[in-house]
Amino acid sequence: MTGETPIKLLHDRIMAEAKRNLLYSDMSVAQIAYWLGFEDTSYFSRFFHRLGGEPPAKFRAKKGWLCATWGEVAEAAPCAMFPSDGAVHPHEAR
Repeated sequence: MTGETPIKLLHDRIMAEAKRNLLYSDMSVAQIAYWLGFEDTSYFSRFFHRLGGEPPAKFRAKKGWLCATWGEVAEAAPCAMFPSDGAVHPHEAR
């Protein structure tokens, strides 16, 4: 037991995936939002800013240095956004 609420754990996971994709992919913020299940890019940006303390575009602009941010991103479970088993992402199945 972590003592965290399920919604907090879910938000932490979403943030870790968002940060990972902002740092290591060429996807736009809108594409990342969509991959994470957000249908509204502006809602994703508000969510990211509220939890991360800065907008996703500003976070991505710091791509060159990974100091404290790297610790959070590296601790996340392996990225589920790009399955290696050939599975189709849920959004692609629509």
